[in-house]
Amino acid sequence: MYPGKMVLHNIQQILLPILLGYLLTGPAYGQDTERPISPDLQIVSVNPLTGKAWLEWQLSPSADVEAYIIYIDKNSSWIAIDTLWNPFATSYVNASSNADFFPESYVIAAYDTAGNPSPLTEPHTTMFTALFFDSCLIRVNLDWTPYLGWDEELENYEVIVNIDGSPDSLLQTIESGTTNFIHQGIESYTNYCYHIRANHSNGWVSTSNRVCTYTQMPKIPEYINADYASVENGNEIHLSFTIDSQSEIYTFRLLKGNDTTSITEIVTEFNNPSSWNIKYVDTIDNPVQRYYYRLKAINACDSVVAESNVASNIVLTVKNQEIINELTWQPYYDWLDEVETCTIYRLIGEFLPELVASLPGTDTTYLDDISAFQYTAPSGRFCYYVEAMEGSQNPYGIAGSSKSNTSCGEVPVKVFVPNAFTPNADNRNDVFKPILSFTPSQYLLTIQNRWGNLLFESGDPLRGWDGTINGDTPAPEGIYIYFLRVVSDEGEIIEKSGHITLIYPK
Repeated sequence: MYPGKMVLHNIQQILLPILLGYLLTGPAYGQDTERPISPDLQIVSVNPLTGKAWLEWQLSPSADVEAYIIYIDKNSSWIAIDTLWNPFATSYVNASSNADFFPESYVIAAYDTAGNPSPLTEPHTTMFTALFFDSCLIRVNLDWTPYLGWDEELENYEVIVNIDGSPDSLLQTIESGTTNFIHQGIESYTNYCYHIRANHSNGWVSTSNRVCTYTQMPKIPEYINADYASVENGNEIHLSFTIDSQSEIYTFRLLKGNDTTSITEIVTEFNNPSSWNIKYVDTIDNPVQRYYYRLKAINACDSVVAESNVASNIVLTVKNQEIINELTWQPYYDWLDEVETCTIYRLIGEFLPELVASLPGTDTTYLDDISAFQYTAPSGRFCYYVEAMEGSQNPYGIAGSSKSNTSCGEVPVKVFVPNAFTPNADNRNDVFKPILSFTPSQYLLTIQNRWGNLLFESGDPLRGWDGTINGDTPAPEGIYIYFLRVVSDEGEIIEKSGHITLIYPK
């Protein structure tokens, strides 16, 4: 039981009003010994601005009440501090209150015209709030003593904050069994004042003392924007971060992980960077693995005070399906605006990248039809990369771009040799030439007649036989013998020989 629930009275404080009542009422005192009914003490509270306690109660129903006596707990004894000679008084402010420094417990008693005091009310105790500003963790810790007197009818607590003199506002509602709260995300060089409101189930409210602090600490960056994570040179991820230029934090730590929940590996640390745009190149082991990065601001206590959004590389895979290359990629993660567009680039041999398609940012697949030029690709190799672009709604006016890894699709090595051709200058099947699905590193084609005479020879896969003998006289209609030898870039040797029919259409 709460120690304020006491039956001990201070004898001197009680006798004084009783003796006064006897002198005022004379012989009537001896005729009326019935004690009045106690008032109902409902609320004790603290004025947050003055730090003084005040009480509210419901009047005693006894008809002959002429005063109310106010008591405070002093060293586990109830000490009368004032008598209100007003039978209709229902509130009291203790001008000598120290509720700004510790909780105070109160009871009251009714006093009748015959000098009889009522039993004391149930005690009520003010809340006392204490504050600790943790500049390392950038937060304010609030603790308060519970409101005592409402028992199970105490509904909840409310944390009220005042920031730089602005109007009070509700910061958080706390369940009745909890008497602490941590205010995180506070700003530098700012006045924060707090008090607690206790709420009774029927609408009564009691407030605590007010506590204030000035957050004297280095200004933390309002933002760290992860601009991009872009793959370059096969095994490098190029990273960029833009930091609030008003920051007074000058240590930043780059972390990496294999998923968004485990970004814990420290990659490097930047101290007193020369620019508010930090760039870094991370050499990776596996270009088709996704890596996740975050930059964190570190204060002098080695505490994280701000961090960027996550940046992650795009991973592209290509799968060949005959004349179709199927591209699939994991979308860029995670700009502050959406991915606006994805552009697809194709690389064939030593040629420069060719723009293939521009797609909405939500797309993650593309089918590339390579039938028009598949036989001109070195060893049937088609390579691609995807470049994503951030939209224009980034809150810090930064539009990032990110390139994926380069991934290649391998067209199977195929050699097709026609069995006839018609060199009649109609631009249709006028030349005999094997069709390759790749550009060979070595090539030899020879044509002989049935007696073994060499009529044509070529080391150029783009040059076919036009049906002439050594490029001069047209050969007669009939059957000829071809021999083909090609070597792929991977060193695979393919040899074919057979018959080809030369036809002159009538």
